Amino acid sequence: MMILGVKVPIAILGAEFDEFSPPELVKEFEAALVANEVYHFVKIYPGVGHGWAIRYNDDNPTEVKSAKEAQQDLVDWFGKTFKDLTLLENCYYSHVNSRGKSVGKCSL
Repeated sequence: MMILGVKVPIAILGAEFDEFSPPELVKEFEAALVANEVYHFVKIYPGVGHGWAIRYNDDNPTEVKSAKEAQQDLVDWFGKTFKDLTLLENCYYSHVNSRGKSVGKCSL
């Protein structure tokens, strides 16, 4: 599972009806991130399908509400996660050796 290689903060926004990344897979991703102590944000939005946050139907109140919520969740996550870029840089450089190989965990 590729998610096991993630060592830096990550946000995953899932959709209830997603054939590419079904909720079960998103939950597996989250479990792997928790197990590897990776700082993350994972949320599954009900009543929507893949791509809803940017390709939603303006006439569907569920899609509009979920798209706005997802967009705000990302703005909040980025604001919280990257409020101090030196923190992220220090996290990266203290956990990656000179050959780019991960040598530790990143926890902000």
